[in-house]
Amino acid sequence: MATQRNQAKSARAADGKILTWQEIIEAQDLPTDVIDVPEWGGQVKIRALTQGEAGQVIKRVSEGEGVQFELQERLMVRFGLVEPAIGDDALDTLLDKSAAVISRLSGAIDALSEDTPDIRKKSRVSFRASAGAS
Repeated sequence: MATQRNQAKSARAADGKILTWQEIIEAQDLPTDVIDVPEWGGQVKIRALTQGEAGQVIKRVSEGEGVQFELQERLMVRFGLVEPAIGDDALDTLLDKSAAVISRLSGAIDALSEDTPDIRKKSRVSFRASAGAS
């Protein structure tokens, strides 16, 4: 029985690599994109949010009464804008910028931060294959 498990583990290792913790930490898993912003006369670089940033957005927009949707978009831009990078001090300034631009950037950052159906499908197939091999 133990030999079968070891063989199954060896077969699984040959099909896919089991990552080390260091490899996970060093993995560049935040996709980026460059977005045209003609209203501002150029381009900006955005990236997906980290788990911590996504949690901060949810927490901050849920404080007080009701969900603050305009704050959510501004926070998405605050955390997801890489070049130029901005801080919390820019949140109020963003209120004076085009709602269409802020919404477009927020949507693009959100899209980078989400799993796509293709990624979820690959994860499920990989998970089922490794679960079946145990």
